Amino acid sequence: MFKLPEKDSSSRLIPKKDPEIILLEILKTAGGKIEKEELRQKALEKGMSQEKFESILKTLLETGELYSPRPGIIKIV
Repeated sequence: MFKLPEKDSSSRLIPKKDPEIILLEILKTAGGKIEKEELRQKALEKGMSQEKFESILKTLLETGELYSPRPGIIKIV
């Protein structure tokens, strides 16, 4: 019989997360709103490259998952 792993066991193994999920998690932790530079710094601390950060942020802004209410501020829609 197939059994799904318990949530606790997955926290011990640290899988490589999708960069989009990493950015969204950082934003959620920050209350849904963050300065772009702070978001960049936290993403780099989690092992994301500068190029990957810019690419993923651009994609999330273009798809409407995130928006910038004013220059330098990023929010979850």
